[in-house]
Amino acid sequence: GVAVSLPGNSKAMNLALGCWVMLGVCIGLPFTPWACRTWGASTVCAVCLVIDLVAILLMTWPGIKIQQIYAIRFVVGFFEAPFLPYLQEWLPPPRKDT
Repeated sequence: GVAVSLPGNSKAMNLALGCWVMLGVCIGLPFTPWACRTWGASTVCAVCLVIDLVAILLMTWPGIKIQQIYAIRFVVGFFEAPFLPYLQEWLPPPRKDT
């Protein structure tokens, strides 16, 4: 994710930012198989990548309010969800030590 520098003690706000990302992922992930079947996996990934980059760039807007950051983080999570199944394929299988 994008590191956000917030004034003062911002641990609670940073936790809230992470929660909004996870909420976006949880809502976006069930739509991933349908979107990939409808438009194709490469198209979905390309569109999500562009939207994700635009959303991340919006966070650099001067004078952005915390509520706008929360909304942008939700959008980032929602459009990162289609990448998770592909990232899981790259993970090594769990080891079975006997």
